Amino acid sequence: MNDAVKQTLSKVPEVVLGFWIIKILATTLGETGGDAVSMSMHLGYAVGSLIFLAVFIAAVIVQIRATRFHPLLYWLTIIATTTVGTTMADFADRSLGIGYAGGTTLLVLLLAASLAIGPTGPSSIDISANHGTVYQTNKEGKPTQGFLQIHNTGAADTLTGVNCPIADTSSLVGPDNQPIANLGIPAKQDVVLAPNGPHILLQNTHFSVQFGSIVPCSLTFRGAGVVSVYLYAKPAP
Repeated sequence: MNDAVKQTLSKVPEVVLGFWIIKILATTLGETGGDAVSMSMHLGYAVGSLIFLAVFIAAVIVQIRATRFHPLLYWLTIIATTTVGTTMADFADRSLGIGYAGGTTLLVLLLAASLAIGPTGPSSIDISANHGTVYQTNKEGKPTQGFLQIHNTGAADTLTGVNCPIADTSSLVGPDNQPIANLGIPAKQDVVLAPNGPHILLQNTHFSVQFGSIVPCSLTFRGAGVVSVYLYAKPAP
């Protein structure tokens, strides 16, 4: 995976001075917001924790599903972590009556358990694709088919979409040219998009695909994000 693709897939901001300034402001806002709901609105730490936990879960789900960096979404997720963290810490310290020492011990144990259970290293997903082929056409608007090989050297993933700008519609289809919603990419295996199996169908092409021309496309994976490929035109059988 080249640097351009890695940058496209990044969903976090560059860590520079501005990042840390915004991080301080977001953390302060989150803690203030947590106290405002729990104390100023008299909802209590338990109710406040449940409210912000729901917001946090929703923000994390959207952030995970995003395929590129969205500043508002990213910082909303950061603020959600600080609000739910503040209210949960206050709930442990005050509502449970275990004090700061007990609350600190509880949170340290929960953090240790999270680190032990959850992944601590980089993502094991690593998807790439060979530049493939596409059948040439003799006129504009005629449908054509594209083929290539996908390499997966990491964890299992799913191909969820394809886009080739030269066509109005680019879709993943089966051997019968009927659309398929997605295609599983097994861990540490290669998957071939071929005429007798799943492949790419391009419909309503904007111009004829001449022999030797190059058609740019992008593949969208559920885990790996977007991978760019080129299809080289060749005669149809």
